[in-house]
Amino acid sequence: MAGRHSRLQRQILQLYKQFLRLAEQKPGLDAHVRQEFRRWAALERTDVQRIEYLLRRGQRQLGMLQTGGVDRAGSFVKEKDGQPASTTSTEKS
Repeated sequence: MAGRHSRLQRQILQLYKQFLRLAEQKPGLDAHVRQEFRRWAALERTDVQRIEYLLRRGQRQLGMLQTGGVDRAGSFVKEKDGQPASTTSTEKS
């Protein structure tokens, strides 16, 4: 797209930037944010209903992360046998 983005595209880019800024303060969040945005990047541009749903979901998740109840993000790591090897807590103790 040559320079101009739709309102929805601008909202998504703004959300992505907000997540990345927040990720600077929360270890492990950066990789998760990038992975989730890449996961949905191939979504058809005509699937506006799903895009709007994902935008609202992302906004809610961002709000939850900003409240201070989460200090870092973690994920499951799969071993070769497919079983989770380790986890990292995502909430403050």
